[in-house]
Amino acid sequence: MSTEPEQIGPEQRAEKLRKAGEETAWDDFIRWHKEIGQSFIQADEEPRPVEWMVDGFITFDGITLFSAKSKLGKSFVTYDLAIAGATGTGSIKTPDGRWLFDFKGKAVKTFYLDTENSRSNVIRRLESLANEKGAGSRKDLLSSGQLVVNCLEVQNAPPFLDPKRETIEDDVRKAREWGEVLGRAGFRFIILDVLSHCYPDDKQGRDENDRGFIADFFKVANAIRAGANACLLLVHHHRKGPSDQGNESASGSGQLLRTPTTLISISKLPESRNPEGDLHEILIEGRETKGARKILKARGTADGVCRAFDQVEEPVKEKKPLGRQSGGKRRIAEAILDAVLFKEPGLVSRPTRFSEWLQLVSRVNQAEEEWQKSPDTLRAYLTEELVSAGRVKVVSKAQGLYQVVR
Repeated sequence: MSTEPEQIGPEQRAEKLRKAGEETAWDDFIRWHKEIGQSFIQADEEPRPVEWMVDGFITFDGITLFSAKSKLGKSFVTYDLAIAGATGTGSIKTPDGRWLFDFKGKAVKTFYLDTENSRSNVIRRLESLANEKGAGSRKDLLSSGQLVVNCLEVQNAPPFLDPKRETIEDDVRKAREWGEVLGRAGFRFIILDVLSHCYPDDKQGRDENDRGFIADFFKVANAIRAGANACLLLVHHHRKGPSDQGNESASGSGQLLRTPTTLISISKLPESRNPEGDLHEILIEGRETKGARKILKARGTADGVCRAFDQVEEPVKEKKPLGRQSGGKRRIAEAILDAVLFKEPGLVSRPTRFSEWLQLVSRVNQAEEEWQKSPDTLRAYLTEELVSAGRVKVVSKAQGLYQVVR
């Protein structure tokens, strides 16, 4: 038997060297990411179950953005939601006597940062809303420690921002530390109301309309959420303008809508569907959420201190005479457009083709069965119904370009 070493040709030698180099490069690849604290999904790794705070709507593992027009009553809704979480009840009664946001008896320790209302105003609101929902007295609620409210009364800075900051990283570090303090104290529901008073100081004068500024703010927000391992609810306002023109979107850069895991918006219904002026639409969307679009009716609480909202059936429009039956199609077309704009507000700033419209609709139409139409019908919505309604204008029929009108 020959003991001479195996002879390999140039091609085999090159292949062996290539494989050795690839193995070294793979080791470098793994080490690089490990050193910066990143890892890859493993073949046998199972997904973590979604941890719901409110089934189907709000998760603990994420940021929720709640927006509405100024003076519409968003703080009333938010305080009602805070009381619901702290007591394990629910918020916004449904027509069958249940809750739209149902905590199902699971109380969640809740921290509420109020940046603009006075202490006396908040005390009156808590008393009114707690009585309204039968959640006990305001004194019992606050003495239990399940709900803690910090009123900055505009004059004090948020506790998670670093007054000596030099860079955004200083605020991120401080926010993480604050979140960890809340987490150790057992808080799993954190509310910041309102968002515009929680931004870090910016020497360049940037604001919520600047994409980079909002990206920096979400570094702070995510540090709070991660430090506390809690649901973070950010309360924000809609863009300025008429309050009765249907569903609107949060003010500021589109980055505001891309980062949160759940989006909740309340808008007043248009006058044509809202003769008494007390009907509103709530739209709930998100990466994990099942999505919902419901009609709410506003009313005063028993003592007249606050505004409360109940879910009601969608108002039925009067039937039009024969020959004028396009109202149903137009209603659906406009509802779809409102939902698309809520998720993609930048659509109003650029022309769009039918292919993009179809793609955007596919992201929102799962919430409503009547929205799931054929491509031909969706084309007609864009090019006929919405054009005749004045919601879309024709940029170039030959090129198939259309522009959404705010």
